Amino acid sequence: ESGHELLEGKESEATWWQIDAKGKKGQSSIHRNEGVPCEIDFEAVGGEATLSLRWPGKISVQTETRLAAGESLARSRIKIEVRDQGLGLKTVNFPLVEGILALTDGAENDQALTTHRVGNLKASPLVSGETLGFMYPGGSMQFTALVGDGRGLYFAEEDGRANRKHFDWTPDAGRGTLTFSISHPVLNWGARELVREYESPGDVVTGPFQGDWFDAARIYRKWAWTAPWSRKGTIHERQDYPRWLAELGYWSSHPLK
Repeated sequence: ESGHELLEGKESEATWWQIDAKGKKGQSSIHRNEGVPCEIDFEAVGGEATLSLRWPGKISVQTETRLAAGESLARSRIKIEVRDQGLGLKTVNFPLVEGILALTDGAENDQALTTHRVGNLKASPLVSGETLGFMYPGGSMQFTALVGDGRGLYFAEEDGRANRKHFDWTPDAGRGTLTFSISHPVLNWGARELVREYESPGDVVTGPFQGDWFDAARIYRKWAWTAPWSRKGTIHERQDYPRWLAELGYWSSHPLK
């Protein structure tokens, strides 16, 4: 719609996931999708297209991405099975998207949305030269966006279990591009017994949209109303909140800047 390319790079070099694994003796190893042969399935049924990618091997990875007709936001999930008895999962980075281009000339008018506390807009890491990130949960929400000149690139995870995760925008000054990732510490990764399976707790949502931070927030809000902590309705309508809390005349959020 905007006529603007969002990504730089060859399809054969595209990144999608990264796995930080550990061995029985605690040694670490990193596994990524680039250069690994991939099996591809595609189907379109009932107004929705599904792209399934599978990387077989000692760490078997499968991703499924769905895109509905007339939508610009794709929904993806990842499933991992470790077949090497000497390896276990530690951290799953998904999505991992490299080569994100600036939305405005020199990224001068680009801003990255962080959703910690009441949210904030900050200069693109391509301008600041520093990685921009935030942890969920802990006063933040599960979405972010890069916005500039009336358009944006949206990333979110619709995880109703509220698992811990980290959102990061990282600059590549040499290429003039950004890398975005959501990293997921795997539950029980520090235990003696290696963890060999992981599956997305919810949809990872990615894609372009028209608008600014407010429009990004409205995209997330549509899902947030269905999350376990919201779907019972507003506080004044619920019976599991004390009436004095629902009827307070003043609320505050600290710290505010």
